[in-house]
Amino acid sequence: MLRPVFRLLIKVGRYEPILQILARAIKVHPLSKSATGAPRVTLLALSPEGFRGDLDALAGFENFRVLIAPTHWQTRLMYLFYPEGLRIRDYMNPAPGSAAMACKQRLQAFYRELLPRLYKRLGIECVISYHIRLPADVDWGMASQSTGFPYVVLYREGLFASSPRLHQTMATLFGRFGFWGTHLIVHNESCRQLCIDTGLAPPEKVSALGCLRMDRFIRRIQQHKPDHKRRKRVALFPISLKKNGEFDLLLMPFFEGVHVGLAKLAMKYPDVDFVMKPKPKVYKGWRILVDQAFAREGIEPASLGNLTMDPRLDAQDLILESDVVCGINSTTLLEAGIAAKPVVVPYFNELRQLPYRNSIKFVEGFQYFDVAADADSFIALIEKRLADPEISQVDMDGRRKMFAKYVSDPDGNALEKYAAALAGIVSAKPPEELRGLPMGDAGLENSGGFTRVGRAREPVGTSVV
Repeated sequence: MLRPVFRLLIKVGRYEPILQILARAIKVHPLSKSATGAPRVTLLALSPEGFRGDLDALAGFENFRVLIAPTHWQTRLMYLFYPEGLRIRDYMNPAPGSAAMACKQRLQAFYRELLPRLYKRLGIECVISYHIRLPADVDWGMASQSTGFPYVVLYREGLFASSPRLHQTMATLFGRFGFWGTHLIVHNESCRQLCIDTGLAPPEKVSALGCLRMDRFIRRIQQHKPDHKRRKRVALFPISLKKNGEFDLLLMPFFEGVHVGLAKLAMKYPDVDFVMKPKPKVYKGWRILVDQAFAREGIEPASLGNLTMDPRLDAQDLILESDVVCGINSTTLLEAGIAAKPVVVPYFNELRQLPYRNSIKFVEGFQYFDVAADADSFIALIEKRLADPEISQVDMDGRRKMFAKYVSDPDGNALEKYAAALAGIVSAKPPEELRGLPMGDAGLENSGGFTRVGRAREPVGTSVV
């Protein structure tokens, strides 16, 4: 019902009602502290639900005042100009002269009129997003940047350069979607180098500053005091490798070897707790496969009081409370590694063959863990590590290097780095008298606003569309 009203307001240039609605809808993050007299940078977080714990870390830091943009209002405004149902690439990087490009031009012209007024009203100095591939964020961010307000992407994912297949996939996606922001912040140097190598961003526009939500975990490791009176615990962070979106039946021996093996250990050691923690989004399908595997072996999981399967558990709590951690293709292995936990990786022989081996992440780091070639060695290594949990200094040094390469700074000072970087980006924006003024539409009418440079399209002329 609001669409016809909004479209009429936009057509006649009456933006005040829309401004009032957005100003009321945008809220201060609950963790943003009240002013202490020190200057703070005011950030507007787009699509705030996707930041995981990173936004909480920023909001709780005294250098920032974090505001939250309601995602549903972002989407409503976007669909005033775009039709629904397009491919993501058609929203983000449409072909010059296409109908989608005409929609992009109109939406960004609207944003260039609306957003500077909104930012002045709310004191916003910088816009942040958690991903390069969010249509509702990209046009908002590009228009913000073109009117003098930095648009910074804090790339949430940290493993996109961790396996040959993922490396190739991300290079293709980068070429399709491009990066249109002021600056790109990634977690680690492997991600930064991939962004540069693929032409997603030049070196001066991408920084590797660590993973914000890992700072707290590193502090917890440093402060953790083991409870020697509790029962021993083995944690499994399982995955089910898929092919073309479907579970690959050729991997069933691997799947059964891991899960049935752990259940048999639970039967053998009733005084040890065994915990399986799959990701919530895959739990339903994973549980069906696990129950089928158990049934074939005559195992009744409900009868095992020391076996837990729960996707809701906190991964980092589980790591710190466990004596042995198992899994593959997950950052939890690297997190358990720097926590000095014995880590057993079920890198079975079938996974070492093509086409699977190119999908296995950070294989070069397996030398610092215990690696099982089959189900029997998987069980044996867990038993060994329950009895002997000591990790050598050489392995700890290697684990820290792998954590730095694929996750974050193992010293846990990412927040300070983000604060310095964002403050520097904001201080480099145009002078006050230029902020909020449209920067022109040079290049938009003739070319559609983009030209192909390297793998991604880049804005033409002085405008950023």
